[in-house]
Amino acid sequence: MYCLVYILGLVLLISVPYDATSALFPCCIGTLGIGGMLKYCFPALFKKIKERRLIADKLWLIALSNLYASLRRAVLLIEIYAISSSVMIAIMISQQENPREMITTIIGFIVVILLLLASILYKYTMEATTRHMFYYNLYKLGYTYRQLLSIIKKEVISFYVILIGLPLFYIGITLIRAFLHQGITLSFFITVFLAQILPALLAGILTYISYKNSVLLVLKEGVHYE
Repeated sequence: MYCLVYILGLVLLISVPYDATSALFPCCIGTLGIGGMLKYCFPALFKKIKERRLIADKLWLIALSNLYASLRRAVLLIEIYAISSSVMIAIMISQQENPREMITTIIGFIVVILLLLASILYKYTMEATTRHMFYYNLYKLGYTYRQLLSIIKKEVISFYVILIGLPLFYIGITLIRAFLHQGITLSFFITVFLAQILPALLAGILTYISYKNSVLLVLKEGVHYE
């Protein structure tokens, strides 16, 4: 159901006659689809993957379970991130002929994206502090330190792939249509695309480091002093 809503937004984005603001409504539709996918589609998908392909992969089984919990607690932030990034990029494109409004929109885009990513990083760090005993029990069951690091890495990478990937289809199509129809420069295209991806990648790296320090380093010290 919600996958279809997400796809519907993409179809509208591609098919509606182009003008400077034509991307706004499809991006809003897509955000509704993203929220529903996070709540309903991804849990079902994770369950199928675990049962059919990863039943013997104990690291991925744990990583997907943690990923589901992290996504469920961050649905609202991811929805806000998706709609803010896609809609504000559409507004930036619509203000190509108004340099002052364009600069204001760019500043707003940067500030909003950084604040949202900081919120996601903080939320992830706080959640990691609740998993000390979980990883301690895994260690006692025979999981090595390297295996626990692998679980965290799989979870964090998957989370940020989803965070970046879901709105990226909308952003990519919006930029391509603007490049073809409105004549935005290639440098603007590349700059906006990188501005969407690079801060999220940096947030992912910081999340992994923070997660590892919060859980595994504390765990290692705890094991050392047993």
